[in-house]
Amino acid sequence: MSSYEYEERKTGHPVAGLILGLLGIAAALLLVIMTGVIGAAIAGVLGLIALILGIGARKGGKGMGAIVTGILAILLALGICAGTTKLMTLLRDEAVKTGKAPLVEKFMEKPYLGFLGMVINLPTEEADIDELVDQLKALTDGN
Repeated sequence: MSSYEYEERKTGHPVAGLILGLLGIAAALLLVIMTGVIGAAIAGVLGLIALILGIGARKGGKGMGAIVTGILAILLALGICAGTTKLMTLLRDEAVKTGKAPLVEKFMEKPYLGFLGMVINLPTEEADIDELVDQLKALTDGN
């Protein structure tokens, strides 16, 4: 094995890190609102792997893109997850406080799961779903 091959093997994988970082950012933007902490965990893990690969690639003079996208994916995942959890908690608290939306109060037991927390508990009858949608509109419109 030549010293060139050894040096090349020692460096990380900047392209793989960049791709994983971009996937982490996409997961943070798309999954976290829908699935809460589950999506944040996926985005965070992708971002962490991208960060590790980028740091490994810095030894070879590359990998800055992987580091930046990895950090961005982690920060977005944490920020959007916190915001989504807070939004769902506020929506549930407003339903409890006003009494206008008993179905929202009933079905939003797990605000940390984002909209998935409500979907898990959704009723099976279409009349109840329509009533739930009406109650959500009433809460968000302030009527």
